[in-house]
Amino acid sequence: MASGALDAHDDTTIALAAWATGLRREAIPSGPANALVWHHLDSVGCAIGAIGAAPCVAARALAAEGATPGGVSVGGLTERVSAEIGAFANASSEIGGGQNDHAQKWDPRNRETADHSLPYMCAAALVEGRVQAESYLPERFLDPSLRLLMNKIEVIEYPEITASWVRTPAHDITIRLVSGQARHMRVDYP
Repeated sequence: MASGALDAHDDTTIALAAWATGLRREAIPSGPANALVWHHLDSVGCAIGAIGAAPCVAARALAAEGATPGGVSVGGLTERVSAEIGAFANASSEIGGGQNDHAQKWDPRNRETADHSLPYMCAAALVEGRVQAESYLPERFLDPSLRLLMNKIEVIEYPEITASWVRTPAHDITIRLVSGQARHMRVDYP
């Protein structure tokens, strides 16, 4: 990490990074270790499945603009980039970068699909007021009332947001009420 990069992170981030890099496989009990391996393979599989999707290609192109010697790896790039840009580019491949899994996003059948489903996460947030660990229990993501709300959600890509995501992450959300009123919110740097 570049010397100035540590200045940009709080003590918790630094402590967590130090802990994670100090982990040794033999120190992790077999159950959690197997779960970690499974989730890692799931994440890598999602990223590989989405590598050619237009949003992922755009994310990698933006990441390549920020090449940083000694930075982190991004799937599909030879350049190394800052941790922040790398996290964005890799995450875009995993949770909504167009993995030819559109139907699954509107019909999550397990936790791994629910936590990659923007329609589900939006519906859960609208109904519950937040998304939390309990939101990913089967009784929640299979709840028929949430499914009805999910079917009313439309996800639209705004090319200007996608094009500037690494520099200026944003979400633009409009909620239309039964009364016909609309509530609009744009959140930069979510």
